[in-house]
Amino acid sequence: MPGLGNLHPSIGIGNVNLGTHELKVYTSVESTLPTSPVSINELATELQLISENDFVNQLRHTKLSSEYEVVTSQQLLFSKLRLNGWTVAPESEALPYVKRGEIREVELIEAPLNIRQDLIMFYNISSELSERESRILNTVVEVCQKLQQ
Repeated sequence: MPGLGNLHPSIGIGNVNLGTHELKVYTSVESTLPTSPVSINELATELQLISENDFVNQLRHTKLSSEYEVVTSQQLLFSKLRLNGWTVAPESEALPYVKRGEIREVELIEAPLNIRQDLIMFYNISSELSERESRILNTVVEVCQKLQQ
């Protein structure tokens, strides 16, 4: 599968692009990282906290730092982030912590303002033969399309 480095899977796998979500860089409000835009080189010297899901799927924003820690859940990741380090996370998941003043956004010099991550659903191609499973797939796609609007 594309996310795992396999461009052409060996079995019948279908996929649907469900849309994208916006990613941003975050750190503790007490972090030594400047509040002005920083370079990726500056981030590389600090501890990077990486969600286990991002690490396993080898997403492009993992392992940017020479020192990193893989964290098993988003809740634990944000708890650790309040103490030290930085992370790349969906804006929708980080926003409650930002609003409570526990973490802050870090602006990057080299990155565009909107970093987006594709959300792709993979499924067994034989699911298209089942009326029930086809309805489920179609419903998921419709709901995601409405959420992206």
